Amino acid sequence: MVHTGWPENIKSVMQVLRPYWSFRDQLAVEDGIIFKGRQVLIPESLQEDILTQLHASHQGVEKTRKLARESVYWPLINKNIEKLIKSCASCQELMPQNKAEPLEPHEIPSAPWRKIGTDLFQIRGKHFLVVTDYFSKYPIVKQIPHPVSSQAVTNELKFMCSILGKPDTVISDNGTQYSGHPFQQFCLNWGITHVTSSPHYPRSNGLAERMVGTVKPIVKKCLMNGQDIDKALLHLRATPIATGLPSPGEMLDLSLPHCPPGRKQVFVQRNSVND
Repeated sequence: MVHTGWPENIKSVMQVLRPYWSFRDQLAVEDGIIFKGRQVLIPESLQEDILTQLHASHQGVEKTRKLARESVYWPLINKNIEKLIKSCASCQELMPQNKAEPLEPHEIPSAPWRKIGTDLFQIRGKHFLVVTDYFSKYPIVKQIPHPVSSQAVTNELKFMCSILGKPDTVISDNGTQYSGHPFQQFCLNWGITHVTSSPHYPRSNGLAERMVGTVKPIVKKCLMNGQDIDKALLHLRATPIATGLPSPGEMLDLSLPHCPPGRKQVFVQRNSVND
């Protein structure tokens, strides 16, 4: 139908093709694959598999829909995504019970990796370090051996900065891993301003805390289901931040003059949660 042209009236279209009528002008064929704009039109036989891949990161309904809009489409995809997530036992069990509190606002930097936030969390005896870029919202997650020392956190953050560049500011809580001598000496030697959240107002490290709130359930669901954590984080980084805004991966890649593409690739390969 795409090759030969659509009839002038929907009544002349086969019943099975009528769901495509409203966007018929957007359909094109390239190398035997039907596209709707830049999205691949997924046949019914592959939709279940694509849904499973879209849900690898166990994000919510709206985030999963944003991820899908970047690459795939079929009629009723939004309803299928909603149905899948509502039927996911892990997502229902770990669904947030309380509405998130508003964050303490921070000035948004003009370029990636100038201001970063960092925090720690624990799941099933495993300890994880989260580092988030304030510009791109790009999350980096590393498993840290127990006990989690200031030196271990410093080593991981030093490696990240050696690849992505030296940030101007690092924001953290007042935990011993950040107040310890190795971390303090690292910031001093590298000329990094270390800003700590107030013990009476921890939300001043809001971005890192919010990222923990996003990443922790994803990691936990992957551990529950025996799924690949790195693949789930890949999907998270590829999901648009909001309507009209690109993904964290695209935002981070927009402007890193001090980080050549080759070095970024090395960093991506090295940055494995299960490393």
